[in-house]
Amino acid sequence: MFSFIFVLVLINLYNYSLKVEGLKIESFSVVENSKKYGGNLKIPFFFLLKKPSKISLVTKLDNVPKNSFLYIPQIDASYIEIYINDVLIKKIGYKSKIGHFFYSPFLITLPDESRELKIKMSGTYELGIDFPIFIIQENQIPKYWTLKIITFYLVIFLMGTLLSLSIILLLFSINSKRNKKKLFLHFSLASILGSIWLFDTLPLPIFDSLENFTLFKKITLVSLYLSFSFLSKGSFIYFNYNGLSGKILTFLYYLSCIILIFSPSVYHTHIFHNYLSVIFVLNAVFLIYLFFKSNTKKSLILLFILSSFILTAIHDVIVLIFDIETKFLSPLGVLILFFVFSYIIISSYKETVKEKHIYYKKSVFDNLTKAYNRNIFDFEKFHESDLFIYIDINKLKEINDTLGHKYGDKILKKFSQIALNNIRKDDLLIRLGGDEFLIVLKNCSKRKGKLTINRILNEFRNSDETSPTFSWGIIRYKDSLEKTLESGDLLMYKMKNKYKYRN
Repeated sequence: MFSFIFVLVLINLYNYSLKVEGLKIESFSVVENSKKYGGNLKIPFFFLLKKPSKISLVTKLDNVPKNSFLYIPQIDASYIEIYINDVLIKKIGYKSKIGHFFYSPFLITLPDESRELKIKMSGTYELGIDFPIFIIQENQIPKYWTLKIITFYLVIFLMGTLLSLSIILLLFSINSKRNKKKLFLHFSLASILGSIWLFDTLPLPIFDSLENFTLFKKITLVSLYLSFSFLSKGSFIYFNYNGLSGKILTFLYYLSCIILIFSPSVYHTHIFHNYLSVIFVLNAVFLIYLFFKSNTKKSLILLFILSSFILTAIHDVIVLIFDIETKFLSPLGVLILFFVFSYIIISSYKETVKEKHIYYKKSVFDNLTKAYNRNIFDFEKFHESDLFIYIDINKLKEINDTLGHKYGDKILKKFSQIALNNIRKDDLLIRLGGDEFLIVLKNCSKRKGKLTINRILNEFRNSDETSPTFSWGIIRYKDSLEKTLESGDLLMYKMKNKYKYRN
């Protein structure tokens, strides 16, 4: 439901930019190539060309207000000249070049007393005006900018985003385990190829020859199909799927690429793409099927993203097959795919952090006492304001020999719990081994340190009928960890010798 609403919002955003208040131009008289295209053309019109062609259109303008603008939402051509009152006021593209700009809108300032509009168009493989042209006032310009942002600036943003995302995914691939390595590698390749395809939606009338443009068109469209093939393969890994249907879908993508590569002209490339694009709908539906079928943890967020992608794919395929005059949602579909990748990256990152946290806890914590072990020294930095208290449990060997090791372990756990209850969150309790511990009091004075250790000693003595005690040596961190521990150890043994404690 939310996915449907989301796609409806996107469509309505397009509709907002196309429903304009102003003088509407809905038809033209053909003054060049009228035999081929007819004497009059009503907007919308579209011609798919087997070879480059030209057309000149003219219409009368009545009662054009001053300070007006010509708003062309979409025009299919490689070169355009705009004339007002038979005077050239705007060129779009290059007369000697080949290419297209079928997706972007144009806004042209009109001179006062505009009485006649003439449009000369050259097309490489298509010629058309897809939506009515308007003469508008300044208050309607935001609609032009809305469409410009969606069809041009958003595409540029998406290209940069996908390239950045591909680098992140590649880094994840390099630093991940085998299965995730393949997952991130496939998604990285899908991102790179997707960004290459987006060039096809930009206004690029820059090619020196039809052959070069045909090559460009093939590269971008093949990149699109390969992008989805890698997306599918990555999704199969993510959903733990290895069935025949997935292999058939991947084969269809590769077959589509071969058909496009060997198509004889840009005209045929366009025709083949229109019909082959149904595979994107099959792909999208299959991903939803895998979502519900797999044992992967279900997420409403992922379901929403995949459903939105399906709806944009279905929309564009219907537009292609039935030649419906409306804007494509493909770039927005790519934006939705970006959210898919982002979701998977974030989920994987959380999982990786969780795994590393588990490994970290296993590596730095003592299982018996829940104190840190010596490995914590690899992660901590110490300063001269830190206070080290070296501790040795008195007569633990005697307790083990007389009451058993389980009882001795109980004494160690009691000490650890009491010590942890009496130190701050940032302080450290470290089991150095056997009956030896180290307490690190961060940024602490010796006076407070002695109060803390004496409080721990008193509680420890009263915690068991054997009245356990410990010897300790207190010293401030200086120079290095090794020297500080040696000094603390010496001070601890002085106390042990003074009170004649022996283990």
